[in-house]
Amino acid sequence: MMSTSSRLLPNRMKGSHRLRGRVLLELLVVVSVVAMTLFAAPGGPSARAENPAAWIAVNPETDTVTGGGWAAGTWVTVRIDDPANGVGADRIAKSKPDGEGAFSMDLGTDSFSIASGFTVKAVQGAKTKTHTVTLLSDVSINAAADWTEGTATMGKDVVAWVQGHAAETSKSVHVLMGTLWNVDFSHVWNIEGGTAMSFKQVDVDGDWTQVDAVAPYDSDGDWFDDDIDNCPNTPNGTQYDGDGDGVGAACDDLERVWGVNRYATSAAVAEAAFESADTVFIALGTKFPDALVAAAAGGYLDGPVLLTGSDVLCPAAVAELGRLKPSTAYIVGGTAVISDAVEQEVGALVPTVKRLAGANRYETSAAVSKEVFSEATRVVIALGSNFPDALVGAAAAAHLSGPVLLTPGDHAAQATLDELTRLHPSRIYIVGGTAAISNAVAVELAG
Repeated sequence: MMSTSSRLLPNRMKGSHRLRGRVLLELLVVVSVVAMTLFAAPGGPSARAENPAAWIAVNPETDTVTGGGWAAGTWVTVRIDDPANGVGADRIAKSKPDGEGAFSMDLGTDSFSIASGFTVKAVQGAKTKTHTVTLLSDVSINAAADWTEGTATMGKDVVAWVQGHAAETSKSVHVLMGTLWNVDFSHVWNIEGGTAMSFKQVDVDGDWTQVDAVAPYDSDGDWFDDDIDNCPNTPNGTQYDGDGDGVGAACDDLERVWGVNRYATSAAVAEAAFESADTVFIALGTKFPDALVAAAAGGYLDGPVLLTGSDVLCPAAVAELGRLKPSTAYIVGGTAVISDAVEQEVGALVPTVKRLAGANRYETSAAVSKEVFSEATRVVIALGSNFPDALVGAAAAAHLSGPVLLTPGDHAAQATLDELTRLHPSRIYIVGGTAAISNAVAVELAG
């Protein structure tokens, strides 16, 4: 639009004014083209562009992929590739972001589990985000010392924070040598037992690998529960130990059950609790769903859960199976979780070996329930994408002589619904609030 003064100019001056304006416009176009050329994303306009407003996060411990900043209501396709398997996607799934552009996918199955080195790509139309899963794992929290540690990919930062307090608690450390890292929170936050924390490694495009952990209840850092922390000390600061078990004399009736790792600890617990057992459950030690479901079933059948690696039966489990001499061993999970080789090793030690598995963790929980419980008046339902609720629910379920069945938080798993129909329990316990398992799911489960 011309200004008032330009309308009062003589015609020839108007023409000169328009000419200068056209020249200026052409110069602006040239500058814009040059800028677009200099600062264009690699691959040029014809390439599928990374979406700077969107992000994806991968949790290899829960086999979940979440995202934010995507167009609401339009399908996002997630493709996961294991480079070791060569050409072809190992897992493809779709989800529609909610009104805020966020989505969450539970991609774990008994034939598939996300691991470090996997490539995760999310695509929505012409937009894409790609992330390679890092080595972030084995996170532990020392509440007494306000200290966290774990392993991660070298050359990248690990960012740690207290859930719900990210702004004031976020701290980062660069993994300079090897894969070990630690973060001291003593000047930032007083970590107490039960404190939920998150840890991530972010790539150059703003996507990340994330794991979560909960601080154990240990007020003074001696690795004993708080109920034991009142054992008296001698003036020199050491506990008098009457029986040489490493615990003060006032607590000599207490015993620490442990091993050099999670596998040896599971065997030590079995040895402490069972003189013998007709039935044993074998579960993967690096993922939680199958082991927690097995815990409820094991408690009901009066048998232990032994943890193992995916490809080799751990020596501690071998020794404990030899001591217990069970007649039946249940392997919980498919062959991608616990291999045929491990099943053969178990078969050499136990007369009857049976694998309980489904296409995913929900179907596996139903398979365990169907095998172990011919009937159950009470059933415990827990979220399948995280461990705390299922962890506490497993002990309760065993006491109630019922199974633990897993479900997503936003819809009821069909395998879980089918198993509830078969069992027809008089009472269903849903562990966790509506943020974990929605009211809509509760209505579905109630049937």
